[in-house]
Amino acid sequence: MQRQGTLTPERFGYSMPVDAPLYPEPPLRYQDAQFVVLTYETDADAAAAVLPADLTLPLPALATVTMAHYPSSSVGSYTEAIQQIQCEWEGQRRSYISKILLDNDAAIAAGREIYGFPKKHAFVELKRAAGEFTGTLERPRGHRLLSVTMSLQRSHKAPTEQSEGGILSLRVIPDAENSGRPSIAELVETKMQTSVKEAWTGLGSLEFGPPSEADPWSGLPVQELRGATHAVLDFELPAGRVVKRYQAG
Repeated sequence: MQRQGTLTPERFGYSMPVDAPLYPEPPLRYQDAQFVVLTYETDADAAAAVLPADLTLPLPALATVTMAHYPSSSVGSYTEAIQQIQCEWEGQRRSYISKILLDNDAAIAAGREIYGFPKKHAFVELKRAAGEFTGTLERPRGHRLLSVTMSLQRSHKAPTEQSEGGILSLRVIPDAENSGRPSIAELVETKMQTSVKEAWTGLGSLEFGPPSEADPWSGLPVQELRGATHAVLDFELPAGRVVKRYQAG
């Protein structure tokens, strides 16, 4: 005896598994997010090597490392580290996400599948004691990829609401039938609408651990630290916008 399945596309959930989706449809909402952002000058050749050819690298080459803790979001609580390269798209200033490591499976899947954020699982920690932050990133646990510190010095009255400049990422999905090419290859732009609660500048430090082929964060070395900022904010992550589709093959 046999019986036909009854699950049809109109009953599919937004994400997989379709009968119990891992994450909800955008916008993804975040409350009381804590950010520590270190901006630094890096090697221009190294930055250009990991920047898509459609983007322009202003000189001197600037990169950022962000340590962020999200106590409340649409995909749960988590902590992550982000490495970005300052760039331009069609003459407009943008930021390209090179790498992200974090500790939440729903956030990993949503980031990769919706936006093309290059997320992997890792041990990420951001601590605050009095007016100082310390952050560490390890993958696997015990292999230190980076350490950051920041001491708060000056508080700034931030605007209540602002729209962040576009964040760019490469969304690449392998082809299920042909391992030699992607099924989808897109350059995606995402913009956040933020409400800033606190904003600080201060002194920071950034140190990379031993080189890792699997996670080459140290491939964008620190030549000169340009600044350290801290912010507490609420924000929404809407659906992205595809600015370029690459031909598969």
